[in-house]
Amino acid sequence: MIKVLLLITGGAIGTVFRYGVSTWVQRSMLHSFPFGILSVNVIGSFLIGFCWSIAETCNLSAGARVFLFTGLFGGFTTFSSFALDTMSLMKTGEYKLALLNLIASNVLGLLAVFLGLLLGKNFMSLIKEYMRKEERYKGVLNWFNEHVPVAETELHYDNPYQLLIAVILSAQCTDKRVNMITPALFRDFPTPEVMAASTSEVIFEYIRSVSYPNNKSKHLVGMAKMLMSDFDGVVPSDIDELQKLPGVGRKTANVIASVVYNKPAMAVDTHVFRVANRIGLTNNSKTPLETEKELVKHIPEEQIPIAHHWLILHGRYTCIARKPKCEECGLKPWCKYFLSPKKT
Repeated sequence: MIKVLLLITGGAIGTVFRYGVSTWVQRSMLHSFPFGILSVNVIGSFLIGFCWSIAETCNLSAGARVFLFTGLFGGFTTFSSFALDTMSLMKTGEYKLALLNLIASNVLGLLAVFLGLLLGKNFMSLIKEYMRKEERYKGVLNWFNEHVPVAETELHYDNPYQLLIAVILSAQCTDKRVNMITPALFRDFPTPEVMAASTSEVIFEYIRSVSYPNNKSKHLVGMAKMLMSDFDGVVPSDIDELQKLPGVGRKTANVIASVVYNKPAMAVDTHVFRVANRIGLTNNSKTPLETEKELVKHIPEEQIPIAHHWLILHGRYTCIARKPKCEECGLKPWCKYFLSPKKT
């Protein structure tokens, strides 16, 4: 019903512009601004094309018929008025201006209609995509809520300091591998103070089986020293403060803020980045930051901390990189990848 009313209103606007506004322009501006009427006619023509495109895109036959009457009536009064305006100018002896008005009225009026058609189509495409995305987010989040009510990090830790170490080590490394080496590391370096007193060479021996052990051993010692010197040995909760620590980027900072302090921070790793794009929660985001902003924009604040784990675990076990397990995925009704032509 709302769409039908929109179509009726759209067609009526063309008529209102001609009979209402242009009459006022003609009386008040004709001598000082001869093309005032032309401008209004062009606007009316544009609105007719724009609204007609909306009617066509909506695929509502009843609404299209209603608009056909109102739209053509507005268009008829608009274009027929061009001839009347031209005759008025001819009566005053302004033949060149009359000819110019006649040509301009028809050419610009038609161009305005086509422009309205084009923009109306693009406008409706954006609206439909927005509506599809809102429906997709709702479906995906509801499914996770129902089927995965508990989702947590798979890294083993007992306190914020240990989680910070584990997340730094997990960069481009599996959680399984990290969990294999952290028990000994946590045992021998139980506090930031103890680790700060050590060296990167010593730490290296504990973490040599993870990826990039040289850099990570230096980061861990540097992180511990800064925790002691700048934060009294306490892992900060502020994302900007966290990123000051060696080895801590935006993803790691968001993980700590989300997991430890339950803040609405969305950490985007390779799994979240891939799954969000594949499902259609993002529109081909090019960077993790773009993905983060899009997800935070659409996911309710109270769900952001757990949504991070939902997407990670889904990407790790179901929506895997090379060959996603679509046949066993519960998100098929909303997944853009699964519903794409190559999948149907």
